[in-house]
Amino acid sequence: MNSRPTGDTQDGDVPSDDVAELVRSIRAGSRRAVGRGVTWIESRDTRADELLSRLGEDGAPSPRAFRLGVTGAPGVGKSSLVARLIGRLRTRGERVAVIAVDPTSPLSGGALLGDRLRMRGHQDDDGVFIRSVASRSGVGGLAASTDEVAELLAYAGYGFLLIETVGVGQLELAIAGEAHHVLLLISPEGGDVIQFLKAGLFEVVDRVVVNKSDRPGADETFRVVRQLATERDEPEPLAVSCETEEGFDELVEVVLEEAAALRRADKDATACVRMERRLRRRVEERWIARAWRRLGGVETAVQSAAQSVVAGEDRFADAVEALLHGGEFEPGGDSTK
Repeated sequence: MNSRPTGDTQDGDVPSDDVAELVRSIRAGSRRAVGRGVTWIESRDTRADELLSRLGEDGAPSPRAFRLGVTGAPGVGKSSLVARLIGRLRTRGERVAVIAVDPTSPLSGGALLGDRLRMRGHQDDDGVFIRSVASRSGVGGLAASTDEVAELLAYAGYGFLLIETVGVGQLELAIAGEAHHVLLLISPEGGDVIQFLKAGLFEVVDRVVVNKSDRPGADETFRVVRQLATERDEPEPLAVSCETEEGFDELVEVVLEEAAALRRADKDATACVRMERRLRRRVEERWIARAWRRLGGVETAVQSAAQSVVAGEDRFADAVEALLHGGEFEPGGDSTK
């Protein structure tokens, strides 16, 4: 059962019957099948949207998995904290899935860090699924496929989803739109974060966690963050240590209380907003693919235009307009003409 990339696939292609087989396997609890479904989503396989649709059919319960975002600068200890959380949540009966967004390899286009290189103590636990996904064209520390991957994992029966951002900078705020609750990790070494908190970062994240609380300077960092939170009437920050596990009891209680509130609610208030973003993203992808097909392919069209500009035969602005005009199409019309 080989996946096929969507790239310039014609919009009218009929999804393969492999979808029904994969739906059965995912519902049967096959982690291998879940992994294959995630690969379809990441590679924009034509069957991915159909897979998610079918998983929601036939009376399947609507997924109400709790999405916990974990963000912060490189080296702040996101993966270590997530690994500790997995164990704690498993002892509380939660089935846990991790979406670890990693930088994209410039050679393969895949994640630079593999899911087996992190959180090694949980790979044999059937109640845990860990997947590294490449950020690719995603922004704000997330992969473009994060929402769809999270939905598939919810249908697969994982009730607690940990989404770890890529960690390429201080302000990875896209996670706020994909998670129900967002933890911002800072450490005693991350003094710059205090400035961002003063600038209003509290309004984007739900809770600040001072990690590495056993390190020198942690008490002072926590004091400053706590004062800022009090001044802005924000939730009390937490202090944890992945080495000593100090503070993890309180952290687990906080996130489980948030998860319980979501599960008690009549509906997920964020679901419609996420679906709007997904629909917009998919339509934009399809429009762009159709336009490039009309131009004979992205490489051919852009190379030809670049050569004309470099040779002085065309102005840059005119080349852009020509590409736009050549890729225009009537919605609903034959996009290949």
